[in-house]
Amino acid sequence: MVIFKSLHLKDFKSHRNTKIDFNNGITLIVGENGAGKSTIFEAISFALFKKHTANKIEQLTRTSSQDERMSVSLNFDVNGQEYSVTRSKTKSSSSAELKKINPTAILATGDKNVSNEIVKILGLDEDLFLNAIYVRQGEIADLVSKTPADRKKLIGKLLKLDDLEAAWNNILPLIATYDKKIAELNGRLADENELIYTLNRKKEEQKTLETTIKQYQEKEIEVGKKYKEAEEYLKEIETAKKQYEENTTKLNAEKEIFINLSNERRKLHDELDEIKRNKDEMKRLEKYAKKLPIYQEFKEIAYKLENIETERKHIIEKATQMEQLKQTIKEEKPYYDSYLKTETKLKEAETKQKDLEVTINNYKQLELERINYEQAIKNDNAELQNFYNEIQEIVTPLTDKFNKDLKLDKIKDLIIKLEGETTQIIDKKEEEITTKNNEIAVLKSKIIEAKKSIQELEEIGDQCPICQSPLTTDKKEELNNNSNTTIAESQKRIETLENEITRLNKETEAFKIKLKELTSINNRFYNYQMINNQIKDNSLKIKNLTAKLILRKDTEEEFVKINRTIEAENKNHKELKPHYENYQITYGKLSDYEDESKIKEKLLKIETERKHLQDKKQEYSVKDISLSENISKEELNEKITELKTKSERYNQLQGQVLAENNIKTRIDEKTNEIKIKENSIKQIDESLKTIHYDEEKYKQVTNNHNRLAEEFNQIVLNKSQTNGQITELNKSIKDYQEKIEKNNKLKEELNNVKEYMEFLKSIRDAFSREGVQKEIREVSRPVIQSNTKHFFEKFNFNYSDLIINEDFGVEIYGPEGESDLDMVSGGEKIAIAIALRLGITQSMGKGSIDTILLDEPTIHLDSYRRQELVDIIRSMNLIPQMIIVTHDSELESAADNVINVVKENGISKVKT
Repeated sequence: MVIFKSLHLKDFKSHRNTKIDFNNGITLIVGENGAGKSTIFEAISFALFKKHTANKIEQLTRTSSQDERMSVSLNFDVNGQEYSVTRSKTKSSSSAELKKINPTAILATGDKNVSNEIVKILGLDEDLFLNAIYVRQGEIADLVSKTPADRKKLIGKLLKLDDLEAAWNNILPLIATYDKKIAELNGRLADENELIYTLNRKKEEQKTLETTIKQYQEKEIEVGKKYKEAEEYLKEIETAKKQYEENTTKLNAEKEIFINLSNERRKLHDELDEIKRNKDEMKRLEKYAKKLPIYQEFKEIAYKLENIETERKHIIEKATQMEQLKQTIKEEKPYYDSYLKTETKLKEAETKQKDLEVTINNYKQLELERINYEQAIKNDNAELQNFYNEIQEIVTPLTDKFNKDLKLDKIKDLIIKLEGETTQIIDKKEEEITTKNNEIAVLKSKIIEAKKSIQELEEIGDQCPICQSPLTTDKKEELNNNSNTTIAESQKRIETLENEITRLNKETEAFKIKLKELTSINNRFYNYQMINNQIKDNSLKIKNLTAKLILRKDTEEEFVKINRTIEAENKNHKELKPHYENYQITYGKLSDYEDESKIKEKLLKIETERKHLQDKKQEYSVKDISLSENISKEELNEKITELKTKSERYNQLQGQVLAENNIKTRIDEKTNEIKIKENSIKQIDESLKTIHYDEEKYKQVTNNHNRLAEEFNQIVLNKSQTNGQITELNKSIKDYQEKIEKNNKLKEELNNVKEYMEFLKSIRDAFSREGVQKEIREVSRPVIQSNTKHFFEKFNFNYSDLIINEDFGVEIYGPEGESDLDMVSGGEKIAIAIALRLGITQSMGKGSIDTILLDEPTIHLDSYRRQELVDIIRSMNLIPQMIIVTHDSELESAADNVINVVKENGISKVKT
């Protein structure tokens, strides 16, 4: 398949600039949780296929990257040819490049093209390739510890059978959708025979109406001819009628105009007589009309003088008020300035008060944080102390090297050492028990042999059955005694050994309990190391918070002072406020007044105008003796009203008199118009006598014309209605033809949907567990079995055969016959799990396995199985390249190359 050569990460997740060279053999990537170990596997996946675990690709770029550019470069070898792939991402774009090395040649650019080309080179798509070489967390443990059903499910997932299962499930809603579609189409289908019957019936109606239309057309021509003749004759009579009515109307109009002209001429003569009477009246009113302007001007002057006097008094009053306002402003100005200064000081103090309040609240929050951290440290110390006490209780009986001053890492080393020593003690005691059990078995055999000898001596005579030599009574007694002594000594030894075995079993069980307790403590060490680090972090935070809280007392004292200042300034502010408001009100009033110089200027102007009006008033008093200085307003108004009445009458009469010549002219015009109308009436009267018009005959012709028109219009209407019926029928016929066509399409669609649903059902059946899934399992099982057996044989266990059954359960055959996973040792289980996983990988790939990636293989394994896994990995030379990510330092002893990943200030770095 593939061998990874090197990897270069630049601003990828927590790695700023990481370069890693991968060698053949076992490479271990080790580091604490969160150091950035698994990121290396993710970078390999990203480089090959742009696969990653982030929600958005932007999250792969290291957050503190200055140029916001991320890139990953991977060099790998396939069948002796080396390739290099580089993918990069900026804020606005991404790029990818795949090239061949030695000779150098660019094979593809762009994300999609690069991924497609890599699939061709590897011979596998991205999911299949990553499933083949990438063993995820817990898979080794799951292959060992899971139930057969769960193991079968896990292997199915690795073989991508879960995709087929998902497809099988996902097709069902699609089938339901098309089933619903079939029901819907059945509901929309109409009765085809009924549609065809209705269509034919409407076509017959169409033929009947077309015959009726022809009849209407023939009658329309016949009646239309008669109607046209009647219409022409009616036009002739209507022309004569029109001439007769026009002349009659004209004659009546001319006569009416003649009467109106005669009346108008008579009225004009009356108006002329009235003008002669008005001339006499005008002579009497003329002197009064001339006096009216004098009286009106006198009244206007008197009114102006009165207004000027009022304005003069108002200006003098305003000047006095201005002086009073100026005095008030002068008195309130010092208080006004003091108020403004106090207000400024108050605002500054209140601003400072708010700032101090925020600072004090911040101090309170910091104090609360410090208390919380102190409580957290107290709780963590208590938890650590309980852990120390637990360790002391467990460890003290085993060693005198423990004391509470030891650091956690030293205690962990001690626990690991004690685990090893305790395991050795258990193994030693179990070996001793086995030895003693073997000795008991030998002794029991001796007792059986001795009893058998005694029985044989009783059954034989005086001759030895073997050598035929004589047996004396003393010899037989000696042999009996020897056998009884052997039985007694053996039984006593067995009793001693059994007591010792009981003691050893109790001691072994006690040590096993201790080993379990030590393992439990060892498994929890990481959590307590985190607690210890948390105590250090919280202590540092408390130190920083204490430094920040040093100035709290000074701030609180300053806050008290500023509150006193605000209280004093508020008092001054309140006392000065009435003066401030009085100043503002007075200043506002003063601003409403005009400038003082303008007021004086106005007063001077008024005085001048007042003198001028008084002089003019005196002049008018001289013109008319009735206009004296002492005349009252009422008397003046009465005289003006009287003069106005006479003046208006004079003007009115004057206008009427001016119309005298116009009236005379109009009388002459009316006389001429009357003569013209008399001639016109005579001519119209003579013209009427020449027109031949009979009203009765006109009525007869009109009635005949109307009858024919009504008959013709009815025929046209009937024809139009019939045409409308034909149009509606044509539309209906078209609708039914479309319905039939649509119904045929629905039938065709229904057949297509039914065929497609049957097709979907067949596909779903194919994707079922009894379909393609079963076939893939049946095809892949012997291949996986063969590959698994190939790898398992390399571990040199004492087994003759390995079989994977239909449920992917593993059966092995050894000296004692068939065994399953539950019957073999822990080390053999781990070996079988690794062989099975490698067998699956081998089956999924096209060639031999060159590389495998293991992510946290020891997770979920207890310490005993972890140690066995270490031993197996240490002895493995099954594949050229194995890369392991782990935080378990025990695996380091099995590695050819170790890459340490550490995180410093949020940046991951590697140390080879």
